[in-house]
Amino acid sequence: MKKSQWIISLFSIFLGIAICSCSSNTENEKHIGEWEGVSEGKMVNMVLDESMNAIMSGDGQETIGGDDYYVKEGLRGFCKYEIDYSKNPIWLDIVLSDEDPNSNIEVKLIGIIRFLAEDKIEYRMSPPFSKDRFGDFNEKGEGVTMFLVKK
Repeated sequence: MKKSQWIISLFSIFLGIAICSCSSNTENEKHIGEWEGVSEGKMVNMVLDESMNAIMSGDGQETIGGDDYYVKEGLRGFCKYEIDYSKNPIWLDIVLSDEDPNSNIEVKLIGIIRFLAEDKIEYRMSPPFSKDRFGDFNEKGEGVTMFLVKK
């Protein structure tokens, strides 16, 4: 094989890997953005960013997450999320914590999502402090179901 053919072949392989990497990252990032919808008759908003930060708000409710989120006066709180696309349905957990290194308090709101369209999801969250995750969207039980559209 000539040197020029070898270089072209090597370049083609690297280009193929780069293209595949970009497309799989996009697939696993389609949850990122600002979502809005209705839950139990009330408007809700949820923002999921690239840094795994979450902000949740709704009609008449305190905003959870963001730069101005405090769990009590003087104690900053954090709202993060964890997502696992390898699960079916996809797992989406909201993790609440605070900046106090001695508290070790972390609340995980476990849930599942499915994409109904590129810009529409169904998010089903188990009750707070529950360790039981819904296995599918037809399963009966306590919890909250939200239908959200990407803004």
